[in-house]
Amino acid sequence: MSRRPVSIRVFLTLWFAGAVAGVLFVFALGTYSLVRLNLDHRLDERLADQAEGLVNIIRDNRRSSSIRRDIDDVEESEILPLFQVRQDGEEFFTSRDWRHVGLDEALGDVSVDSSWVWTSAEGRRFRVHTLTDIHNRTHNTYAVTVAEDVEAAMGTLRSLEAFMVGGFLVGLLLALAGGYFLAGRVLRPVDEMATAAEAITARSLSDRLPVRNPDDEFGRLAIVFNQVLERLEGSFEQLRRFNTDVSHALRTPLTALRSTGEVRLQEGGDVEQLRETIGSMLEEADRLRVLVSNLLALARAESGDMAQQTEELDLSALGTEVTESLAVLAEEKDQSLSVEAEGHVTAEADRDGIRHALINLVDNAIRHTPEGTRIRVRIFRSEQGDAVIEVEDDGPGIPRADQERIFERFHRVETEQHHPAGAGLGLAITRWLVSMNGGRVEMESVPGEGSTFRILLG
Repeated sequence: MSRRPVSIRVFLTLWFAGAVAGVLFVFALGTYSLVRLNLDHRLDERLADQAEGLVNIIRDNRRSSSIRRDIDDVEESEILPLFQVRQDGEEFFTSRDWRHVGLDEALGDVSVDSSWVWTSAEGRRFRVHTLTDIHNRTHNTYAVTVAEDVEAAMGTLRSLEAFMVGGFLVGLLLALAGGYFLAGRVLRPVDEMATAAEAITARSLSDRLPVRNPDDEFGRLAIVFNQVLERLEGSFEQLRRFNTDVSHALRTPLTALRSTGEVRLQEGGDVEQLRETIGSMLEEADRLRVLVSNLLALARAESGDMAQQTEELDLSALGTEVTESLAVLAEEKDQSLSVEAEGHVTAEADRDGIRHALINLVDNAIRHTPEGTRIRVRIFRSEQGDAVIEVEDDGPGIPRADQERIFERFHRVETEQHHPAGAGLGLAITRWLVSMNGGRVEMESVPGEGSTFRILLG
């Protein structure tokens, strides 16, 4: 049978009560032991004083008769009710109360000075103290034994014991109640955070957990959760924006395909017109294919699923290869596309990823640069030792309001001279591809004068 888990509040209460119980037990045991030792010590001192009085009587008298008479006076005074004196091992004088209690059984074979506790047949307890090897002027050897009933002291100890047990139980109950109350107060912020967290849904990610004290552990925990919620809110917002942008980007070519087909079906036409319509539809289909391909590439880049084959890459040769493959596009707009390489520049990177990133930058430059202008691809090594690929154009530049968002997905720049035909994914993909190779992308642009995009590889 599985055990039911104990709540943190109960766990803290039990720990608190256990700690208090341990302290109370040690305190009670220590107090009881000190009181008992003190009582025993005081009783032994009193018995030693009484025995010393009898010893003085024995030592001060020359004759046994005088000793007996003085000891008899001591008994009659009832100052010392329980005592016995032996002379040369034989009983010399025994008090009446001594015989009545039967303390002879407590002596046994006593040959040295000692103190002990003796319990009678009726259960009464006595503290016994013996002094031996006592000599008087007659050269006789005496032994003095005195005793005292310790029931009064034991009654005091029993009362103290009862008080300690009662105090221990009361203290334990108070510790349980106080610990449960304090644990509730301590864990109240957790309950408040749990209640607030239960109310947070995908539609209310802007809500935050309450922070009572930002300097304690629960406050720091709430702050961390709030930071997580903030990141989740940003991710959800980015996802919503991504879905909206994707829908918009896909709707445009799909609408164009449908509209072109419907118009041609309604109007009809000869073979040449149908061929032109089919060409337009194929062009839109190709835009749709490129868009879907870019979306897949971006999704794979974000998930870290893109396979990489790092090698020593000749950036000069790569720049020449890319410009040659895109030269036809530049020629259609009567643009000058050139490559300038300062020596043999290499970098450890994935060839396909860097090639794709460079193609995106050069293609953007061709599409966004007016006819008859220059586009330059420069390859060199920076003063910091980075391998650099720069793509510089003489286009309209990027407005300052768009420069901070230029690498965001689906962000497209529209100017009076240019209306974008792309989906706004090329630069986002470029940034991801370069970052996956441990590099970074920088941009410099002056509105009206052109733009420079720079890939830096360490």
